Amino acid sequence: MSWFENAHNSRSKASRKGGFARLMPSRESLEWAGRWTLRVLFSALFVGAILGSIEVEKRICQDDRFFLENWRLETGVLPEWVTPDIRTEIEGIHLCGEGGPLSLFKPRVLARVREALEGTQWIKKVRDVQIRYPTFERPGVLGLELQLRRPVALVEQGGMYYLVDSEGVRLGLPYAEAPTDWFGVPAILGIPAPGVLPLPGERWASRDVLQGVAVAKILFDNGIQKDYPDRPIGAIDLTNLHGRIAQRESEVVLWCGKQRLAWGRSRGSESPRTATTAEVVSNLRKVLSNFDAYGHLAVIHLHRRPEALTGVRG
Repeated sequence: MSWFENAHNSRSKASRKGGFARLMPSRESLEWAGRWTLRVLFSALFVGAILGSIEVEKRICQDDRFFLENWRLETGVLPEWVTPDIRTEIEGIHLCGEGGPLSLFKPRVLARVREALEGTQWIKKVRDVQIRYPTFERPGVLGLELQLRRPVALVEQGGMYYLVDSEGVRLGLPYAEAPTDWFGVPAILGIPAPGVLPLPGERWASRDVLQGVAVAKILFDNGIQKDYPDRPIGAIDLTNLHGRIAQRESEVVLWCGKQRLAWGRSRGSESPRTATTAEVVSNLRKVLSNFDAYGHLAVIHLHRRPEALTGVRG
């Protein structure tokens, strides 16, 4: 091979080596590029995960299975006085948010459920809520532990009877006949001014009604109906409230069978009373416990001092 060819081949070889060296990046450049590639990759994965989770959350929140209005309420054991109709009414409460369906995944959803339930007429307090999630075959279930509003009397108004609790709140639908035996409460009769009939869950505004309720609450709190089931108080008669029939006679009368038990004046009366509430209750217990001694009397004056307890033969 000639000198010219050798020289040409040497220059071509050097040129190729030199060109290759100039085209390859340095090690530092490769490391820098690798780090940024990983950052971009992880950023893309993070954004994708967020977008995916938002889409999943959106789909779940729109899933009818998680709308509480489609769930079933279970109340468990309820008090003996609760009728099948009342249980059905409670378990049929419709749960729905103000702005539309109430999803299980909405913020404060259980707190809102409690507020909604405690705003209904029968439920005074929600003590506990347990969740059973829905499946494709069955709806979700809210297991409730409840404290119900307990009726203490029946208010007679317009020929119908309405359950009322100790706060004067009307409960449930009216009855054509007073179910005093079932609920173990007296009927409040002869109300001079019952006022406007409240809607279920609303409180009576009538002062006269509330005076009768105050007497019923005393009977309930002292366990009179429970302690004397054979001699129940069937009615609280307010016919003479405010002394409108006879000024000197008892304003409130309890009916025990055909026997009238003169209670005296209610707590809301502006007139003075001759005996304390505790003394009246003590007299009532004495009378109900001793039928042989008091059974022959048509009227018994519970509002007298214990040592002056008297009655009228019938």
